[in-house]
Amino acid sequence: MIVKHVDGKPYVSSPRNVDSAFLELLNSLDPLLEPRWNPARCKWEIWRQGKYILTVQSHKKEYRPLDNRTLIRLFNADTKRYATKHQFIHGLHTEDRHLMDKKRKEQDDFMRSCSEDMAPMMRGRTSVDIDPKKLDIVEDN
Repeated sequence: MIVKHVDGKPYVSSPRNVDSAFLELLNSLDPLLEPRWNPARCKWEIWRQGKYILTVQSHKKEYRPLDNRTLIRLFNADTKRYATKHQFIHGLHTEDRHLMDKKRKEQDDFMRSCSEDMAPMMRGRTSVDIDPKKLDIVEDN
């Protein structure tokens, strides 16, 4: 996303693509929903079968990226279509767990690659054993 100033007002150029994780969640919510970029307003809009549903914006009517807040707003706007809020929230927690598992795997891979790189410099040691269960992995909340 590129922010420019045209006539003293901020202008957000069209983002290149939509995050694939967001699209998956949006499709799980309703496969007919689609995000569209409105270049005149410099904001995302959500459409369903050619009908406008909502504009993604902050309370001050400023640009807001597509994220979980958008999904929650869509869910709250159409309670007849979804079975329970608990199923929707469970989906969001599942996504967070997948992201944490991915981050943990990346950290483990990095630590293993570092140990393999440093092994020849370990004064006679030929290998370094790292047990990921004993490492303190700090998770961002």
